[in-house]
Parts: sequence; structure tokens; C-alpha cells
Amino acid sequence: MNWNTEEESAKFFEDALKECKEKARSGATTEEIIAHLHHKGLDILDSTKVVMQVFGVSLGESKQLVTGHSVWASTVRETDALHQELEEVLREDQETDGRSIR
Repeated sequence: MNWNTEEESAKFFEDALKECKEKARSGATTEEIIAHLHHKGLDILDSTKVVMQVFGVSLGESKQLVTGHSVWASTVRETDALHQELEEVLREDQETDGRSIR
């Protein structure tokens, strides 16, 4: 989703967060919330942030929930090769200069 200003982007995020908190209070599941966020046009990063805040889960758990949802399957497949390549480059750099990438 493209916004004209950072302010518009922040408002869109805050509105989505508020809406999802209300949905969760009404009994919506994490799966329903994630599908709703995708439908609204939030990206994986913002969806992960919303799930963290709405359900009080860790970043890692939120990331797993969001990226594991079927609405994000094609995006995850498309970016998996990039993630693997980045990890390999970081591993090679670590081996070269002896620093840890954790």
C-alpha cells in the first residue's frame, strides 16, 4: 500500500491496530486477524507488529504466525531464496572476519 506521507502510513497502521484489537476482543482468532490485515493491504512487517500488539506474543511467534498463514504463502515462497542468500552471505562474512551474526 502506498501513502503520500509518513503520517498517512502511521494513521493507517494505528487504525488497523485499533480495528484488530476490537476484533480480537470480539473473539476473532489470530488466523482471522492475519487474513483481515492482508485484505486491508498491510505488509508482512506491519502485520507482524499488529499481531504482536493484539495478542501479546513475541516477535518470533508473531513472525511465525504471520508468515505461516496461507494468505502469505506466495510472498514467503518468493522471498525465501533471498533470505537464504542473505544468510549465506552473512555466514561467509562471519567466517572471513570471525564475528558472530547472531
